[in-house]
Amino acid sequence: MVSRRGGTLTGNVESNRAGLPVFAIAGATPGWSKAAVTGDHGQFEIKGLAPGAYRVLACERTDPEAYQDAELMKSLEGQSQGVTVSENSTEIPALKLIPCDTGGMNAR
Repeated sequence: MVSRRGGTLTGNVESNRAGLPVFAIAGATPGWSKAAVTGDHGQFEIKGLAPGAYRVLACERTDPEAYQDAELMKSLEGQSQGVTVSENSTEIPALKLIPCDTGGMNAR
């Protein structure tokens, strides 16, 4: 799902906090996702995404490796924001910060 001619998804999380995980969940490949962490003012950048439809979400409390849990990512899709990534950069409006119940993920 990583593309040499892929897009870069950029945006900002409404909380303007650093260190928050942001996930891009691929619509065409269930269970595939990629993650980033917000910078000093809530900004994020996810590079190398193949063009296509994604669901994007920002979590208040979760393990940064939670994107590897396909079941968790699927359960959060309803709280995510849809976006279409092109071969060029794609910018999305501010993401709302959502609580993400990771169950045992935080203990890892």
